[in-house]
Amino acid sequence: SHLPSSSPLHFLMIRRPPRSTLFPYTTLFRSPSANISGYPSPTTAQHVINDMNGKISAIVDGGECTYGLESTVISFDNFETVRILRPGYITKEQLEKYVETVIIDNAVLKETNPQTVASPGMKYKHYSPKARVIIVKGTLPAFSEYVSHHLEEHTSSLIFDGDAKAFPFPYKTFGDTSEQQGKQLFAKLREFDDEGVKKVFVRCPSTDGFGLAVYNRLIRSAGFDIEEV
Repeated sequence: SHLPSSSPLHFLMIRRPPRSTLFPYTTLFRSPSANISGYPSPTTAQHVINDMNGKISAIVDGGECTYGLESTVISFDNFETVRILRPGYITKEQLEKYVETVIIDNAVLKETNPQTVASPGMKYKHYSPKARVIIVKGTLPAFSEYVSHHLEEHTSSLIFDGDAKAFPFPYKTFGDTSEQQGKQLFAKLREFDDEGVKKVFVRCPSTDGFGLAVYNRLIRSAGFDIEEV
């Protein structure tokens, strides 16, 4: 039988994994996520162990998550209109091949009332590490100057791979492409917490294609703390 799950939302969400160690055939099932609500999602079995040790009976290790971010969540306004409630690896452009109209819900990029969210991950602050996350929009020189004026003890930055040679301050990288950034984002945020970092400045990613999902997770991990330079 399937695992029981509960939600304050007034509709049922079905998970359909592309492959499964537990379910070798195409299977639809419902179950709770293997994560602590509000914290960066686990992308490896070790992350789940760190979060859930003593709270669950067993962990099936299917390997590192392929894309690093949660799935795309959609609803149907009507037979021809799909609404993206939470962006994921399946993008707006891909959906437009199959339906006439694809709408990105306002809550994807804007603050919303947590009492009225229509999907998991739409809360004002979510996917958030213990460290304070600040998104800094601007060129690399402008980003570097901003960091230089706000550098404190236990402060670090999350930058693109291509930025590393020209960046003189403590940092981690999370890739240059949206696919690389999505795969690494949550793992890097967790690493900052493991290292005792208290504040993280993040280079703002593209919002094109899968980049929209990366940006969506970042603005919520930062609680919409965004600086333009």
